[in-house]
Amino acid sequence: MPISVSVGAQHYDFPQEDFFGIGRDSLEINRTNYLLRSTDVATAVRWKPGRFVEAGAGASYMSPRIGKGTDDRFPSTGQAFEPDTIAGLTAQPDFLRADVSAAFDWRDNPLYPHLGGRYGVVVSRPGPTTRAGFDCEPGTPEHDWSPVRTASR
Repeated sequence: MPISVSVGAQHYDFPQEDFFGIGRDSLEINRTNYLLRSTDVATAVRWKPGRFVEAGAGASYMSPRIGKGTDDRFPSTGQAFEPDTIAGLTAQPDFLRADVSAAFDWRDNPLYPHLGGRYGVVVSRPGPTTRAGFDCEPGTPEHDWSPVRTASR
């Protein structure tokens, strides 16, 4: 009954992200820029109780921050748009996501399959952890269907 544990983290700093407005009616002449900075941390456990069955669980934490863009060719988003019309522009919550998964994997070779398939489901529950005023809907189930047809060798 193999158990695998994974841990990951990343920090990113994108100082010149483009923003044109919200929706299909946004115009290129309204182009602005903003800073997106975040640190994400995640962990997951996967358990394979049998040859074809696997189960897992995981959690991740994300702390995005929005700031003034550094692209001098365009105004910063907070200067061109009213901050209260763009959700998350002035205050950003931290997010915690938890998920569970189950799969039936009967591929002959997971890295280069010629026969079999993998059928699984992941159910996630995201939500803000700090800064009241934000609301997230419960996670919707995701699915991962990847059947492989028989191939002659």
